[in-house]
Amino acid sequence: RPVDLWVRLDIDPNDASNRGDRFIVTASDGSYRSQKTVRDDKVPGDRYVDLKYTGLYEDLSYSLEVVESGGARCRVFDNVAYSSLAGLSPSLARSAADAAEDPGEFPEGRDDEI
Repeated sequence: RPVDLWVRLDIDPNDASNRGDRFIVTASDGSYRSQKTVRDDKVPGDRYVDLKYTGLYEDLSYSLEVVESGGARCRVFDNVAYSSLAGLSPSLARSAADAAEDPGEFPEGRDDEI
């Protein structure tokens, strides 16, 4: 069954220089590709970009690449098993899911951010 992946990036969504950035998650076997931008931020009003990727599968590995508006590329993680990614921030995912239903901010100073 498909699962979700929440990613919190320490990127200020209010900084105009980040508006053209693209955040691309791909599966190692090529079966999944999803691109997000700052406009897809799920928790407006804070200093992070919080993205929700849907339709992933637990038995695959994934990569996240940031493509800046100027064309520079940066790998945030590469070929990491979903189980490892999902385990990084389970409380973040719950908080983000709650915030999507009831808008608000994440607690500041979290140690489990990606």
